[in-house]
Amino acid sequence: MIPLGYSPDTIAHSALLLVDIQEIFKDIVPHYEDIVKRSCLAIECASLLNIPIIYTEQNPRKLGKTDKRILELLTAEDTYTAKMAFSACAPSEIKEWLKEHNISRLYVGGLEASVCVFQTCNEAIDGFYEVVLLRDCIGGRREADTAAIINYFSHRFIPLLPVETIFYSLISSAEHPAFKQFVNIIKKYS
Repeated sequence: MIPLGYSPDTIAHSALLLVDIQEIFKDIVPHYEDIVKRSCLAIECASLLNIPIIYTEQNPRKLGKTDKRILELLTAEDTYTAKMAFSACAPSEIKEWLKEHNISRLYVGGLEASVCVFQTCNEAIDGFYEVVLLRDCIGGRREADTAAIINYFSHRFIPLLPVETIFYSLISSAEHPAFKQFVNIIKKYS
């Protein structure tokens, strides 16, 4: 089981990976608005804790851009990759970035659960990364497929937890220097 509590080492070797949260999915993915909202929460929390953020777009020339609400929160320091492979871990620039930054844990959210998120997580696990799925940041066109993926990863002992649970675990205490800012971010997205 992956330990989820706070340690400076955990944060230093973690990254938030948001896979293909593109506007084209807005009308076809159930709970799309909630996924975007919770992904925005994850971005703000990761930024607060200086956890680097990677985001991808699947075939952006055909499928379009990342949801504008997410793009508004990202900065030039965040890492972007356009991809054709379904796995976000397949592009060589992502592999190199993860190695360069000594990342060992990925907090993963995105679309679609049964395709790109599934392949991303499997490739990351096979590459010996710890994977934590942000349960409220994943979805797909068919809810039954998303449920099957959640079941699959739970049987692989991959944590599937809400964004708040993850970041409360990383903050660990009301004495954390960023706690007040963190609570304000949580309230903003409640």
